[in-house]
Amino acid sequence: MIRQILISVCIGLLATLWYLQHDPWTQERIGSAVLQSMGKAFEGTVTGRVRSLNLFQPSIEFENAYASSQGTQWSWSAERFVIACSWLDIIFKRVAHLHIEIHHGRGNSSWHDTSLGLSDFVEALRTSFNNKVPILLRSLLIEHGQICLCDVEKKRKVCLSASTELKRNDTALKATINLQDIALICDGHYYAQQGDSKILLHTTSATADQTKLHYSIEGSCLVHTPTPVLYVIKGNFDEQGTIVMRSVDDQCVVAVDQFSYHDGRASCDVAAHVPLATLGYFANNETLQQLGGEAKLQAYCTKSATDYALSTTLTISDLIMHNYLIADSLVVTSEIKSDEASGTVSMTRSHTPFFAGTWYATLPELQVHLDLHNSSSISSLSGDAWHLLPNNAQVIIDACPRDVILTYSAILKNGSDDRIAHLSGIGACANNNIVLDGTYENVRYYAVGKYAPHPHITSCSVKDVHHNYFGLISSLHEPNKFHATIDGAFMRWLLNLSGTTMMQIDGDAELDVLLREKIIYGALNMSHAALRMPHVHNVIQGLFARFAIDVQRKNVEFRDIKGLFHRGSLTCDRATLLFNDDLTLHFVHIPVLLNNCFINWTRDFFAVISGSLLYTQRGQEQPYLKGELLIDRAQLKYNIFSSQLSRDMFSTTRSLFNNEHYDMLWDVNLKTKDPVRIKTNFLETHAKLSVHLDGSVCHPRVTGNIDFLSGEFNFPYKPLHITKGTLQFTHQTDDPIIQVLAKNRIKQYQVNLHISGTLQHPHVVLEASPTLTEEQIIGLLLAGSESDSLSLVIPALLANNLKNLIFSSDQSFSLMDRYVQRLLKPLRYIHVVPSYNDQTARGDVRGGLEVEITDQLRAYLQKNFTLTEDTRFEVDYLLSDDIRLKAVRDEHGDTSAEMEVRWKF
Repeated sequence: MIRQILISVCIGLLATLWYLQHDPWTQERIGSAVLQSMGKAFEGTVTGRVRSLNLFQPSIEFENAYASSQGTQWSWSAERFVIACSWLDIIFKRVAHLHIEIHHGRGNSSWHDTSLGLSDFVEALRTSFNNKVPILLRSLLIEHGQICLCDVEKKRKVCLSASTELKRNDTALKATINLQDIALICDGHYYAQQGDSKILLHTTSATADQTKLHYSIEGSCLVHTPTPVLYVIKGNFDEQGTIVMRSVDDQCVVAVDQFSYHDGRASCDVAAHVPLATLGYFANNETLQQLGGEAKLQAYCTKSATDYALSTTLTISDLIMHNYLIADSLVVTSEIKSDEASGTVSMTRSHTPFFAGTWYATLPELQVHLDLHNSSSISSLSGDAWHLLPNNAQVIIDACPRDVILTYSAILKNGSDDRIAHLSGIGACANNNIVLDGTYENVRYYAVGKYAPHPHITSCSVKDVHHNYFGLISSLHEPNKFHATIDGAFMRWLLNLSGTTMMQIDGDAELDVLLREKIIYGALNMSHAALRMPHVHNVIQGLFARFAIDVQRKNVEFRDIKGLFHRGSLTCDRATLLFNDDLTLHFVHIPVLLNNCFINWTRDFFAVISGSLLYTQRGQEQPYLKGELLIDRAQLKYNIFSSQLSRDMFSTTRSLFNNEHYDMLWDVNLKTKDPVRIKTNFLETHAKLSVHLDGSVCHPRVTGNIDFLSGEFNFPYKPLHITKGTLQFTHQTDDPIIQVLAKNRIKQYQVNLHISGTLQHPHVVLEASPTLTEEQIIGLLLAGSESDSLSLVIPALLANNLKNLIFSSDQSFSLMDRYVQRLLKPLRYIHVVPSYNDQTARGDVRGGLEVEITDQLRAYLQKNFTLTEDTRFEVDYLLSDDIRLKAVRDEHGDTSAEMEVRWKF
């Protein structure tokens, strides 16, 4: 009977339970109680609709379940959410061992640095919590789940699609995670996607305080860097383990080795090598993306619940920016312990130490102190003589989140003249403002600017103890517009600093600048300044130009350049300069028009020149000058037959180029509009030029002709008139070919001078008709006497040095000035003719006086100074070139007459 009653009770109880688990009201009440209990445990809100209830094997299934924290730090939802437990565990162990299933679930969590909002929810699942019945998670099954971590402030988002199975007992936890897809998004860019990985996780606990971790990871992921590259991930851990992430092209490897976790303390070694451009892409930093090179990291880290320590060595090799090699290697070491860090910095260029230093930081305040000095000699980028000797420069940087302060000092030395200059100053950056204050010798500079939203200068001044050299003031109405007044003293100081002597400046200049996006527009006005080039001896009284500097494209363009000389002008409609990524010149194009420009070159050549020139340069090639120049009017106070002329002319040009490295190629045609007047003490002529200059400034070549239209060689007695003359320049030789013919009738003689050969090896021939010796012709040209006795003194000397007289650069006639010209100059038409005869019977010292009455009539008186009665008198009259009359009274007192007639055959 009792047995039947018990069976009936059990059947009734089971029937009641079966009815209750299908009763909607009961399902709702039990479901609400479970969800409220979970909400209290997670400190959030959990909602859902009960789909089914099983009271025999306690389980409840919700659909469209949703849970969120109070501050919306996390949330999750699921199409199906199942919670199950065992009556036996509740009755006998007084603990509800939960088994949870989530189907097609989606979770969202906030993300800030290393903190995740979902971590509290995970911690609540991991541990038990107190309620009316203690609850402990025993298993978790997630099918087709997805979780998204979002950092709103930094616009970062990580999405993972995974299926997870987790089982737990009193001493161990096992988990299997299958990642089907991965998406890493930052600022709208996908950095990683399409992953497929499997993670096996196993933990064991020997005691309550000791937990051992075992894991294995194997998978792959498509990473955009910036082109998609497949990365492979492998790792395992059993007391010690490794994790390696490697691209299939082996360009990027990150390895965590010797990872250990024991007694709550973790440690690992990290080794990585990553291209800097890849780091820049992940950091979303344009500057890093433009860098070339490879970063290698060696690190050792230990961490416990109370402290941590990190030792790192970061080596960046072949650091390149815009194709410019910044350093062969940059090494940064660090030692970080708890709340402080310190380390060293060193850099090498061309395998030579460049700079080195130390750094120190306090981590809670993020205050950094960096002390650097140069390890080797450093030359300026402009290539001039100024350079820094080793350990002569120091830079100290103190930085914190609010501001940055930079202190610098340096001692510079000029290698050309051993000048020493001291440079020091301080720079500060805070609240988007930049301040720079420093001194260079006795000159102080001060500048204020802003670095956001874009860097620009608001005011600037350079001054010494006496002058306000330079001022730059920002317009109050247009923040991006600037006006500068540049004092001539400041420009002279800059020229003196660079050591150049090509330009001398007086007066002030006005500069207007306008900043628009990444282009700098400007206008230069030097209407109140004067620029003088010492070698040209002309003054630029006004200079005007407009320019545009495109920072992004790295080019500079000048327009409407106009220079007003004291006489003449220079114009350029457009000039272009293109730069490489390392800011070296890549291309130069400067066309110039000259209009009636006066030039005084080496003080011996005066000319007015017009024409066009084009200056170009490509890459590392030598500069190239091409053009056409027309000489309107010119005068040369130099012997054009002298080979020293070209050397003197080109030596001045070469002085503008310090060495062969700065040599310039040229291709210039030079012609004359009006003949060039050439005048020296000995030579007067007019020449027509048509020459071509090529080769280079240091090694010039000249081709073409110089034709002499007229002129004369100014001998003391009578000149020789140039009837024909040519200088011919060829590529075959640097020695021009000369052809000159000069002639004149002197007394009854027709004298011809013929010059042939080359300037360095000339052939000079003097001829006379009737025939005379060369010494007699020289005597005739010098004193108007063909007497043989005269050849014993001056003519013989000049005959042997006639080439030197014609081709010498010094034609001052010092010899004839001393002995003849000074005596004869007061009496233009009266010539004293000395004669030394070996006539012992009649005396041996004679003197002659010749008077030119007209070109046809001449009188001659000869006196013997030993015998006073010995006097000779002649009158010579030239009827024509072929008929000559002569009356003579000789020293014996006899009178006679002669008539000379010439016949030509």
